[in-house]
Amino acid sequence: MTFAWVEYLELADVLLANRETFADEEACCRASISRAYYAVFCAARNHAATNEGLQLSGTGEAGDGHRRRLTA
Repeated sequence: MTFAWVEYLELADVLLANRETFADEEACCRASISRAYYAVFCAARNHAATNEGLQLSGTGEAGDGHRRRLTA
């Protein structure tokens, strides 16, 4: 299944724009930042796999992709 990561980025914008109405303001800001980061990370990863020849192993435990990037 593919996912339009731009929609996740749009959700981040909505959370930030409405940070005073949904829940605690800091929680909305943190959630917005988290979603924006993940949307950009996944869009860049998919672009690199599709257009730049990045090969993803598809193995390892959850979070392993981040760990490999931090230790590389």
